[in-house]
Amino acid sequence: MLSDDKRTVARVTLVVDSPYRDLPGMAILAMRLCSNGFQCYLSPYRFQDILETSPDFVLLPYLRTGNQDRVHQIANTGIRVGILDTEGGVAMPGVDTFANIIGDSKSVRQEISLYCAWAQCIADCLVEKGLFNSSQLEVTGTPRMDFYSDPWKDAILEITSEQNDYNDNLILFNGNFGAGNPGAGIGTMTNKMLADAFNPDLANSIESNQKQALRLMANLANKVAARFPESTVVYRPHPFEGLDIYRDLLNSLPNLHLVREGPIYGWILRAKAVIQRGCSTAIEAGIAGVPAFSPIWVPLGWEIPNTDSASVMCESEEVILNSIDDVLNNRFEYPQKVKYSIDQLTRDWFQDCDGKSHQRVSNVITKILSGNGTQISDKKRHQLIQELGNMSAPSSPTLTSRIRKFAKFPLRLLPTHQTDQGENDEKENHTYLEIKQTQNLFDAIYRASKGDKSLELPSVIVKIAKEVTNHEKPSFEISIDV
Repeated sequence: MLSDDKRTVARVTLVVDSPYRDLPGMAILAMRLCSNGFQCYLSPYRFQDILETSPDFVLLPYLRTGNQDRVHQIANTGIRVGILDTEGGVAMPGVDTFANIIGDSKSVRQEISLYCAWAQCIADCLVEKGLFNSSQLEVTGTPRMDFYSDPWKDAILEITSEQNDYNDNLILFNGNFGAGNPGAGIGTMTNKMLADAFNPDLANSIESNQKQALRLMANLANKVAARFPESTVVYRPHPFEGLDIYRDLLNSLPNLHLVREGPIYGWILRAKAVIQRGCSTAIEAGIAGVPAFSPIWVPLGWEIPNTDSASVMCESEEVILNSIDDVLNNRFEYPQKVKYSIDQLTRDWFQDCDGKSHQRVSNVITKILSGNGTQISDKKRHQLIQELGNMSAPSSPTLTSRIRKFAKFPLRLLPTHQTDQGENDEKENHTYLEIKQTQNLFDAIYRASKGDKSLELPSVIVKIAKEVTNHEKPSFEISIDV
């Protein structure tokens, strides 16, 4: 273990907002950063967990009014803060709406070292509105979209192989109703974001519409499953939705399944058709060559032009049922207008989906950390952390709590945290990082990269980690040879 004044390798902590959605993108980014010589950590979005890794740079999944005080506290310790927004702006009414949900504190925004924009239009808007300086912005795309490109597509198909059980003419329903059906601890955050983006009255209207929408979507899933008994229908709620209401709404049919687990990319790549309403998965499906259908009688409460333009808009249940029948019988033809829109959205919002977004993010982080800025020692940072009063912990943790505290991935120390809650609660709160599954993901990405020397990534081994800072802390480590 290096002493606090002899650290020679910079540490980067990547926050995983939702493992179901964000873990693959953060994993491939971490591997790229490791190949550039950094120590990398994966962490759920919990303030204490982030600070305990004592990073030199932390990449957060968003900046909103609800978390900007915490962002300030992190920056106040001397940690450089970057933002790579999980929303990206593509599934909102417009770039102005997306800009409205950015944190409203100018001083906090000035503390951001890097803002990674999915698209040039987002970067331009944020500068025009005076939210960030051009020096803070980089147009990178988002690493999670890399998995729709070769060779990373192979990695996702490999680690989602259990989804092969649903391969028979898979019809995929994607929920997108977090405001109307929030998971545990999510509701207040979601509705606050909507109020920031619009106004309280419209936010309430969206919530009400979504409560109706999810019932209509569940009813449609029931009808599709009944109409096509030889097909497999999967209803996949948004990662931040609750599950209980769907258990009540979906019929007990042998070919109808409620499943949230696994990255969305694997589901889309296996699907014959995607059914959604106002969801960015319409665009992702189009990029994957899978037709996306949107039932326009399902209310949204707001218009989302990008997702609509990437969808085949269906005015009735019969139209959507007939369209699915055409797909299953190889009679479906993509409307030229929709094909054109998908091509344009791919160019304008996803950097052509070239599979290199993780490289662009890694390169700019590398540039920032390769500067001549003063690195704060672990000892000094720990003193600052203690001053914030956020480092209280049991004086004698059990062996179990030690094991659950950290997990790291050598070849430049790449860890992932597990939460201190019960496993079921963790999964319901969308923060659980399971070690074996994460190991499988890293292995698959490594194997996918082997065919192209220019893309090749390091092999990574998942480990339970010992202490990662220099202050007194119990430790436990499982040694696994690289």
